Amino acid sequence: QNWLNISFSVPGYGLLAVASMFDSESKSYQNHEIRVELYANTPASKAAFTAIETKKEMLEEKLGHELILLNREDQKSARAYTRKPVDLNSETDWEKQHTWLLNHLENFQNTFKPFVVKL
Repeated sequence: QNWLNISFSVPGYGLLAVASMFDSESKSYQNHEIRVELYANTPASKAAFTAIETKKEMLEEKLGHELILLNREDQKSARAYTRKPVDLNSETDWEKQHTWLLNHLENFQNTFKPFVVKL
């Protein structure tokens, strides 16, 4: 798994672009995926993450796709992400994968930043 941290300019939150050999939906290494994530990585931002959970449908409508939320009590961080199944070994598909990541990073930035600034 490889990821790139992207500054979000809101304390306690960040954006990630992820290329993973592990498929989080099938829970296997037989398939790959790319993801864009918003993560909350401080106790205060993790606590505020519940506001994201309560507004999930509204955020999904703004994003235009499903939002997967992970906010387990036994973990120090929380995540909201979207994913796309891909073949990371297919070099001919890399440009499309990069474009998908860029578009979704911009979408997450534009959707979540105004929302989390108010939390």
